[in-house]
Amino acid sequence: MLYLIRLRKILLCNYLYYIFLILIILFSIFRINYTYKSIYSNQTKEVKGIIKDLSIKNDKTNITITSDENVIGTFYYKNKRSFNDRKLQLG
Repeated sequence: MLYLIRLRKILLCNYLYYIFLILIILFSIFRINYTYKSIYSNQTKEVKGIIKDLSIKNDKTNITITSDENVIGTFYYKNKRSFNDRKLQLG
């Protein structure tokens, strides 16, 4: 019972909420200003890693590869013939 009274006093104090607000603002500023630099570029031709997901639906193939960072690749087929003639080389 004594702990509930202490907890009520702490929660009624506005300073706790000010501290939370300041922490959230600092964290938000850090996340907005931080830019992630990938080790891969658009010209990367080869990625070595472990395939986590491979899905082929309609005219689209999705591949998720885990290496130094997660890489998601998507390939769209132009027509049915190119879909039937697809060659996926793994290894």
